[in-house]
Amino acid sequence: MTQILANLLTAVLVSGMAMAEGTRLVSDGNVLFQSSAQVTFGASYGDHAVRATVVASAEAKVELRVDKAPKNVFLNEELLPAKGWSFAKSMVALTVPAGTTEIQIRFDNVLSLKAVEHKVPVVLVEGAQRRALADLTVSVAKGKARGVLSWPGPAGFFQVAAKLKGKPAAAVRIGLREAPAAEFGGVPAFYLEKEDVLTLSASAPDFTPPLDVVELKVAAVCRDTVKADKASLNWDASAVVEGEKFSKEGGGEIVISTAHKNTHGGACAYSWAKPGHWLEWELSVPKAGDYVLTVVGASQETTILRSVGLDGKPLAGAGVIRMAGTGGWGREDPEQWQPFQPVDAAGKPVRIALAKGQHTLRMTNLVGQHFNVDAILLTPVK
Repeated sequence: MTQILANLLTAVLVSGMAMAEGTRLVSDGNVLFQSSAQVTFGASYGDHAVRATVVASAEAKVELRVDKAPKNVFLNEELLPAKGWSFAKSMVALTVPAGTTEIQIRFDNVLSLKAVEHKVPVVLVEGAQRRALADLTVSVAKGKARGVLSWPGPAGFFQVAAKLKGKPAAAVRIGLREAPAAEFGGVPAFYLEKEDVLTLSASAPDFTPPLDVVELKVAAVCRDTVKADKASLNWDASAVVEGEKFSKEGGGEIVISTAHKNTHGGACAYSWAKPGHWLEWELSVPKAGDYVLTVVGASQETTILRSVGLDGKPLAGAGVIRMAGTGGWGREDPEQWQPFQPVDAAGKPVRIALAKGQHTLRMTNLVGQHFNVDAILLTPVK
């Protein structure tokens, strides 16, 4: 489009120069718009269409200058028949009724301006495996594409991308309402659990969504934990380390508290609330075999997320764990200290195969929830 038209008419309503019989807009001797009756007129120009609004007190013939021949013209979202408009000498002519009229002059093959729904597949990518999870219904209307999806997949951290023909669809915006984020391998990933909401928005001037798939690459799947029976914990047979006896930390600074009551060793690791703050503990395993991990902790948060590593690698079967709040910080009430054990998809405690000797357990605060640690146990499976 010419710079003159863009400067004069982009997305604002303007009043034309009143004439004895109508309205006319002129620039450098070129008529940009004219009508047979006095009207208010505004327009925006794009590659696919000219969108105009005309407010007329009576029926009027209007003419708009464009720089190429249109393929279709719409009046209030209705397709005009070929005899309902004309194009000559760079001017599109048609008749509008009294009142407010929306005009679209299309240069593409769009045949309807009514809202159109498209199904876009949502695919879970884990390593080399791809699994279709759901279809995202994308509604396209008035040049905009929008969609909403209630997350149907597993709880975890995901790298989210809209793609078109295998390449990133840069113009598409994926919204994850208040979804916490953490970095995995230096790449941001968003935490999603069931019924979290994903939103999609994009410009769709040709009424086609500018994407053909939404991919969610698994950065880490969350393992749930169960609250074990405190009375059943076998402290004597377990490799035990007190929460406050961590060997290293990074990304933050823990407070060791002796003010919290009812702890196993008289103290706890306290104020573990900064995203990226990690702690390491050393545990000595007396003999090779399968073990169950138990973390005794307290938190008033609703959900607590921690990544778990063993000897420098993500813990097999439980690289990220999700713990429920205990109702408090363990200051007075002994019931606020609860033992958490990661479980597999069947709800059974995750078995960890360990060799005899020293092992390093690292836990990292992923998104900033507070969690106080009393003790950590590795209990042999009978």
